[in-house]
Amino acid sequence: MAQTRYRGQVLTLLIAISILLLLLSMALAWYIFYPAPPNKQVAACLTVDCRNFGKEISAAINHDADPCEDFHSFVCGAWDDPKRQETTEARMMNAAVELALKEIEADKAQLSKATQFYHSCIRANLHKKENLKAFAELRRSVGLFWPEQRPRNIHPLDVMINLAVNWDMNFFFDLSTVVMRNSTALLISRGPLDNGWDLSMRKGRSAEQYQIYLKKHLEILGVNEADMNTSAGELLSLETAILDAKLGFLYDPPVQEWFRLGAIGMKTPGLPANLWLSSLVKHDRQFNWMAESTVIIEDVKILENLEKLLKSLSHDKLIIGLSWIFIQTHLWAVYGEPSVRFQGMSDDLAKLKRHGCVAYVESRLGLLSLRKTLNERFGLAANRLHISSFLHRVNENAKRLINDLTWMDEKSKRTAFLKLDRMTRVILPGSRFFHREQTEELYSVFPDMAGKTFMENLLNASKVYRELRSHDHFMDVYSFRMFSRLGRESYLYLPNLLNLAFGNLDAPVFYNNATLAIRYGGLGSFAARQMVKAFDELGVTVDEMGNSILWVRNDPSTVYSGKIHCDVHAHSGSPGSRPLRLFPFIPGLELAFQGYLSAVARDYRALEDLKVAHLEGFTDEQIFFLTYCYTMCAKRRQTGGDECNVPLKNFPPFAAAFKCAVNSPMNLAKKCTFLSNQSLINA
Repeated sequence: MAQTRYRGQVLTLLIAISILLLLLSMALAWYIFYPAPPNKQVAACLTVDCRNFGKEISAAINHDADPCEDFHSFVCGAWDDPKRQETTEARMMNAAVELALKEIEADKAQLSKATQFYHSCIRANLHKKENLKAFAELRRSVGLFWPEQRPRNIHPLDVMINLAVNWDMNFFFDLSTVVMRNSTALLISRGPLDNGWDLSMRKGRSAEQYQIYLKKHLEILGVNEADMNTSAGELLSLETAILDAKLGFLYDPPVQEWFRLGAIGMKTPGLPANLWLSSLVKHDRQFNWMAESTVIIEDVKILENLEKLLKSLSHDKLIIGLSWIFIQTHLWAVYGEPSVRFQGMSDDLAKLKRHGCVAYVESRLGLLSLRKTLNERFGLAANRLHISSFLHRVNENAKRLINDLTWMDEKSKRTAFLKLDRMTRVILPGSRFFHREQTEELYSVFPDMAGKTFMENLLNASKVYRELRSHDHFMDVYSFRMFSRLGRESYLYLPNLLNLAFGNLDAPVFYNNATLAIRYGGLGSFAARQMVKAFDELGVTVDEMGNSILWVRNDPSTVYSGKIHCDVHAHSGSPGSRPLRLFPFIPGLELAFQGYLSAVARDYRALEDLKVAHLEGFTDEQIFFLTYCYTMCAKRRQTGGDECNVPLKNFPPFAAAFKCAVNSPMNLAKKCTFLSNQSLINA
């Protein structure tokens, strides 16, 4: 009897525990899946990072502009202020240079090779004769004999390939390599336009000023203008033709392509059939290029514009033009006088000299000039893991959004998941860079640079750098830059490789102690734009293994086709430029914003809103959109602010956040979308 009573008590206790656990589970489920109670609070972010962000954005905003008419003009200002003529990207690059200068100037004993190289550049004017002699020898060695001599019998492409492979100094395009599973591919990329060319295009010169400018260069080179056989007007025409050809592909949304090296002749039919391969074999001693080697071209317009340039100019004329551009780019540094190239007051010229010298150091020694600064920020493995985890969360949100698409079949979803899972995401240099002993060992291959001339250091460092191209740590240490030559963000389809510039881990794209709106509007949107390319019109033609296979039906009758060809109402841009399309901007915005909402729901359930210092008049969601647009501020005729405006005018949460009337410029009546189950979204 007692035993029966005992069993009954145990059973009752177990039932009570089960009920308690059930109630706890229900409470937890309610907490996770349902909104927080209505008594939410409004908080403010007053950290140094939030204050700095708020101050920068508030200074840029043009309150005379209507955000529902032109959000880019509202966020980025009217651009009348000379301080705001630069793009946000250029401002970030300048800030990175200032960081490097601070570290270089702190190295009073000049122990670092980066400091030694920098000071040889700053003091180049003390060794003009030696530098000019070495510069002339360099130009002759790559086939740039003009203006001292007429061009020799050499093809312009051969000169370009030599400059790109061995010197990283080709103006028109860059050549590098990409590791893909069991092979190495050749990457032909656009390459940036250096600060000097950007300044000269903005300021310009009259015909008289250009004549004086040319005469100054010729005098330094010891060339008599009468013996040159090329007028200032002809040189300006050649310079303009080459610049226009480069600008024709520099700012457009790039269209990648890949093929066998042996087939590149079909892309440039005006060139001798085997010239690409023969020139690569001749000039590149680090890699064994063959007709079967893979070529990835960042933008098909590179080859198209090269072909047009070769058709419009004779070989000799193009060589003269390339020589003149090469001289303008580098002679000021060789001679040690920035006034040779730049215009401005003495303080401005001194700053341009300092920044230019840092650029030369970075071109050969990578991040060495910033080693201490970057170690302070990212030396701890936990800090680097924090960045990797953030990108991982964006990636996981992409998979969740794909999984929720009812119009995509399960097989296609699995391929999309695999591509996202196997995507290589690069934003930080290799871990060896953050260990002092290992960094010193890696850079010990470069010669000591103290007490040597600028050209001596440039040539010696170039020789070592060239031989390191096949080194195991070339990609993640030696060639790593604050801002990649592929830009602030890029994605290569064939190797499934996402690249975000290391410099993006700084204001205004990223802050350690800022709100989620700022993080996802900045770095999150950069990552999202590139991740979604894995399933854009080109991404669906290559699977997770790099095999060419169409894994999503893309015929005109499909939902996918209807979405990617939706009219996003982009600005027409300049003649010949590509208008913005749905990918990557609209799906990228959808992904970044969903990541932001998910993070807020997880981490800030008790808050109704989160204000930012200096931007108290804006809600948290509005801060997301302000950040999103500000990171892309640019006064470019090619785009007209489309990178900011087009995605937002197609995005309902933006119109809701800023209360834009239906059919206003920033609230289209019918909006394009990708990561939703609607074909079009009505306002």
